[in-house]
Amino acid sequence: MFTFKHLTANSTQLIKFEFRRELAMEAYIIENERVLALDNKNFNEVYIVDSELHVEGGRSTRDGRIDLLALYGNDYLGLIELKMGELNDNHVQQLSEYLSVRDTILKNSPNAWDESNSSQPKWLGVLVGSTIKAELAVKINNGLTTDDGIPIVALTLQRFRAEDGQILVITDVFANLKNSSKDFTRYIFNGTEYGKGRLIHALVRTYVQQHKNIGYADLKQAFPDSLIKAKGGVFVLASEAIDFNAQTGRKRHYINPDEIILLADGQKIATSTQWEIGLMDDVIKHVAKLGLKVTICKS
Repeated sequence: MFTFKHLTANSTQLIKFEFRRELAMEAYIIENERVLALDNKNFNEVYIVDSELHVEGGRSTRDGRIDLLALYGNDYLGLIELKMGELNDNHVQQLSEYLSVRDTILKNSPNAWDESNSSQPKWLGVLVGSTIKAELAVKINNGLTTDDGIPIVALTLQRFRAEDGQILVITDVFANLKNSSKDFTRYIFNGTEYGKGRLIHALVRTYVQQHKNIGYADLKQAFPDSLIKAKGGVFVLASEAIDFNAQTGRKRHYINPDEIILLADGQKIATSTQWEIGLMDDVIKHVAKLGLKVTICKS
């Protein structure tokens, strides 16, 4: 039986445009890593750090190949397994086998984890397919984990093509991460809710906007390196941050074009993403002296 499906948005017909090969799906995700976000608050900053990793002993009977490794914030590494069709329990078993040799994965991909964050990453198992068996979706939403407690989540990608050639991808997320050890603290600044890294970025950008003539040296005095443990301090030159990302594959700063902050002396800066919960009380006290009020979200 052939089923024709279509979606209409703003009077534009969208035709189902499936990925024909796993490599095509992988290429799309690498170029659009935000589709791997698991929510809008806590697991929404995703950076792919490696792909196509050969792993000795990755399967119970043979070696394996890991599709993608992605960094979720500063806390988690996500091991991502791509499947063309419907996700099922066999795929969970495969992912669990890969996660059981995660120490080998880190050894084979030394740039995947920055030990300046912490000595060892927390892990997620991430399945990506076009659909998912209903029974598996229920298990995952109820908090499915591997035998040693690593959360398993799943995403389904539905791709469509509009009449004008534009591509739309709809992502459904199946996850239960309430019991994860990630810091879920949120902060309110100027009426907007932020996580740690995004809060600091907003604070620096706002301070720069309030002080139109401020340059690099004066901004360093306002936001001294001592506020953070990460190398380079609260911010560095954008060129340095971009070069570091290109050389190592690690994204320690907000370096997208719309995230770069321009100063009065012509310098462009990028703020750090490397913030720990233990630093935030001192940061909030410090920025209060600069006239920037931050409150901790109660919800």
